Amino acid sequence: MKNSLIILIKVALIILLIGVIALCVFWLPSLVDYIGSHIESQEQFNTVKILIYTASIILSLSLITVFLLGFKFLPELKNDTIFHKKNAKLIKTISIILFSACGLFSLCVIGLFLMGELILSPALLFVDAIGVIVALMLFVLSKYVDNASILKEEVDATL
Repeated sequence: MKNSLIILIKVALIILLIGVIALCVFWLPSLVDYIGSHIESQEQFNTVKILIYTASIILSLSLITVFLLGFKFLPELKNDTIFHKKNAKLIKTISIILFSACGLFSLCVIGLFLMGELILSPALLFVDAIGVIVALMLFVLSKYVDNASILKEEVDATL
């Protein structure tokens, strides 16, 4: 049962990682072309292009880091050693990276919105809001894991 859960988590992380890479490789050029067809000024188009590529690089690097840190949990899950302070710090680190990435991504999307991209910006902000919610849930989870590690240490000391 435990090994199948670990395999499921590995497959999910790999699929998400492939999705992020595919999003940056295939979706970004079409996004730039779509926005370029709606902008008359070449200078404004170059600014929008910089915003889009900056947002995608920030998001992809942050998510790749989150995925790689997620792989650190798998041995802990296999050995039933999840409730340790180092894991609480790891979860907190993941939540901070994700929250920072969402914050920077939202600034880029707001820049797109201010430049006149009214169709795509709300959808991207919705995706960004989901990322913020996940980051906040991970932050709360890190507190619970930290408290559980303290209780586990007390129980181990008692026994």
